[in-house]
Amino acid sequence: MKKILLLIGACIFSNYVFAQAPGDIIITEFMANPDGSESTNEYIEFYNKRSVSFDLDGFIVKDDGSDSFTISGSLVIPAESFIVVAKSSDPLGNGSNVADYVYSGGSLVGGSSGDEIVLTNPSGTEIARLIYSISSTGGTSKELDAISNVESNGVIDDSHFGNSVTSITGGTESNGSPGSAGSTDLTETPTIRFTASSGTSAETAGAVNIDVILEDADGNTVDVDVVYNEGSSSTEPSDFSSINTVSLSFSTASDGDETKSASFTIVSDTDYEGAEFGFFELSNLSTSGTTIFNVSGDSTYTLNITDDDAPSVVINEVNPDPEDDANGDTMNSTESDEFVEIYNNEEINIDISDWSLIDLNGTIHEFSSGTIIKAKSAIVIFDDSGTPAGTFGGSTVLTSTSDLSLNNSNEKIVLLDNQDIRLDSVSYTTGPSNESLTRNPDGTGSFVDHTTANASLTISPGTKLDGSTFTTDIVIEGTAGWRLLSVPMENYDITEISDDTPIQGITNGDGASGDANIYYYDDSGAWEEPATTTTQYPEGYGLALYFFNNDDNSSLHLPVTLDVSGSEPSSDVNAVSLSSTVTGGSYYTLVGNPFASNYSLNSITADDGDGIQNNVHFWDNSASSYEAVDRTGPSIVSSWQGFWVEVVNDGSETTAISFPTSGKSFSSITDFHFSKALDNKGDINFTLSSKNSFDKALRLSFRNDAIVGLDKSDASKLTPLISEYATMAFKSNERLKSVESLPWNLEEEIKLDLEEQLVGVSGEFTFDWKGLESIPSDWKLTLHDYEKGTSLDMRTESEYRFEASASVTEKVNPLNILTGPAAVTQKSKSAGTRFAITITPSTNSVSNETDSKVTEFALDQNYPNPFNPSTTINYSVKNSGAVNISVYNLMGQKVAELVNETKSAGSYNVTWNASEVSSGMYYYRLEAGGQSLTRKMTLIK
Repeated sequence: MKKILLLIGACIFSNYVFAQAPGDIIITEFMANPDGSESTNEYIEFYNKRSVSFDLDGFIVKDDGSDSFTISGSLVIPAESFIVVAKSSDPLGNGSNVADYVYSGGSLVGGSSGDEIVLTNPSGTEIARLIYSISSTGGTSKELDAISNVESNGVIDDSHFGNSVTSITGGTESNGSPGSAGSTDLTETPTIRFTASSGTSAETAGAVNIDVILEDADGNTVDVDVVYNEGSSSTEPSDFSSINTVSLSFSTASDGDETKSASFTIVSDTDYEGAEFGFFELSNLSTSGTTIFNVSGDSTYTLNITDDDAPSVVINEVNPDPEDDANGDTMNSTESDEFVEIYNNEEINIDISDWSLIDLNGTIHEFSSGTIIKAKSAIVIFDDSGTPAGTFGGSTVLTSTSDLSLNNSNEKIVLLDNQDIRLDSVSYTTGPSNESLTRNPDGTGSFVDHTTANASLTISPGTKLDGSTFTTDIVIEGTAGWRLLSVPMENYDITEISDDTPIQGITNGDGASGDANIYYYDDSGAWEEPATTTTQYPEGYGLALYFFNNDDNSSLHLPVTLDVSGSEPSSDVNAVSLSSTVTGGSYYTLVGNPFASNYSLNSITADDGDGIQNNVHFWDNSASSYEAVDRTGPSIVSSWQGFWVEVVNDGSETTAISFPTSGKSFSSITDFHFSKALDNKGDINFTLSSKNSFDKALRLSFRNDAIVGLDKSDASKLTPLISEYATMAFKSNERLKSVESLPWNLEEEIKLDLEEQLVGVSGEFTFDWKGLESIPSDWKLTLHDYEKGTSLDMRTESEYRFEASASVTEKVNPLNILTGPAAVTQKSKSAGTRFAITITPSTNSVSNETDSKVTEFALDQNYPNPFNPSTTINYSVKNSGAVNISVYNLMGQKVAELVNETKSAGSYNVTWNASEVSSGMYYYRLEAGGQSLTRKMTLIK
């Protein structure tokens, strides 16, 4: 069957908004079998059910062949009215009807053989779908009987369509009624929803109204409650004067719309809390004589609250006249050993992107986009003339963007935020000789000579006055679920974290009788519960910890800050000995960064000949998916981060994993960051997604050192740490793989079997891929669906959609997920393989190490996604000219302009720091050379 796809490719820049919910726009009439030429007489009629207009500028219409068109310019579908898109301005041939939009190219409606017409919005939400298999009588259109026959998700089949010639009540054509009601019954079921999905208010705004609309009322009274959901909010009840449920009563007596407001009053305080949000829901819908439906996506409302208070971030220490080795490079320098230390007094992490340090001569340092200063932690800025080397208490270490050039007299240093508001300053006419000037006590006191504050130390970059570390902590945000962690402290026990978050199921925990929510993975390949909260574990071990988010218990609310008060390891860490008792030739262990600083993954070592596999696995709770990362590249992992390492051997070896101190990284990143492996020539990354599942742990890598078969760059598939999931894996060498590596000089065609695993998840799935531009352009890649008997050229398409049912339907208790094996190294299932990928290389290009490619107009998915607070967007432009990249919210309002300049043809990237906007979904749009592309991204704070 051919498929007509209407994809929103642009944001709306006027008073019009996006169709956001299934059923906003429906298909009411189509001409699939006209008299005369289909290339001039076919048309499609759309009806807008809503009381607001939508602009279709940028919609793309295409079939499954080569024909497509993009609507260019404003094309408004009025509220509760029709538009017609057609092959000619007079689609029925007699001049009595004018189409709203005329498209060129081949025929898009599938004649008498059956077809589908699908409408989706920019976020990929399906607005409407018409499936038809019976053609209309020649020369007549088919028209919908009644809007009530369309399902709430916009889906309809042609059993509800009749030949227009038999029952036209509107319109003048003898064989159709384009642009008018015709025989369609426009009676609608009342709908009640929020008028918007989100809004933003300042902390000082006071009363805030949240609007609710009743659409297409039928005269019956409708009651609805607007409820504050504390468990899904980052705000607390104390942030509002009252969080009592607000009841609204609608009494519209006739067909039409009615809007009412629920008012909540924000309480302004003097504490800095950063951006927060309150989550509201509609409930208790009731009416007599009819059913009220909520529109998907508008039955909830997020109130984003901006904080008007300045954060307590201070200049804590200055070293203007050094004679000691301050930066740890073993050399004393009056220039390179200068430093400024700033400290975050707040209990939350703070984004300091574009903040700056200035002195009397101008800017001495500007903090780059994405820079975060952790809660109760410091950042040290050394002069750019040196290379800092040392731990500095786990503080973030930077070199200045301009010479510090600190004077030993008449000095003044000022800290400015990104709005050039002064947050702190230090000034002195005569500085201390051979020592720093520091606050006593740290963070809040007055500046004194360092020896006055602590006689035993003359400087303390990145540490407290006495040289001890600031609190080492991590903020756990998002939703309830498992996290893989590693405690950055020597000889710690579980009490280091049980004082911050509930630990149950073990002795001395919060609930010894409940299911355990903390585990280690021992060297025999099994999960192990700590005996008690005082059981000590050596550094470098990873742990799995389940975080709750309980509405009824304030101690279980996320976010939660974990902190330790001890010292990080001072020498190399020999973390874990992997026993050979695990059979099957492949086993995993859970390790983690043992240090308070970031760590380079390529510094991890193993003590046997085979060592560990190149890929390690990280769990992303926000995406409910694992990600495989090649540690041979310049990849950085943050403090507190746990991850899986894999060993593949014959079962007779023992492998010890070590973390040398030389691997510490003083990058300013605050979350793990991954780059492509140094030897990778090309990577194709895949995702499998549905409405309630997402899997990104699948990659096809091409390397110089890879072989066809099992090698060091392959990685086994891991079972997700959730009760319901859908995954896709390569199936070879009697194992399931998340990474399959192949030689770059591939000379023969190869077929890779794929296996989907569906646990508790059924429905429509999207399998997509990115990165084909990184491999030779004359290689052919084909995706096969043997169940449907179809094959797809992966060069011309970027995704494949399919229907599938769960093989396992039972849900699993989240606290019991970890009782099974970690790795999905199962043999092929007996039912056979549904999917496969065939790679056909060209002998003319496989040996070309400098394969060149033509730059295309492209907009990649942002990374990471979801993100907080910064993300990177890669894009390409084919020709030189003006380029614009802007970000829009769900209402089509521009919230940021990232690029607006002339660019030469080529590939680029830009970073967006979203610290000033609220959590939620956003769209980013690339415009260049008369073309545009739009993608969505998710900000989670």
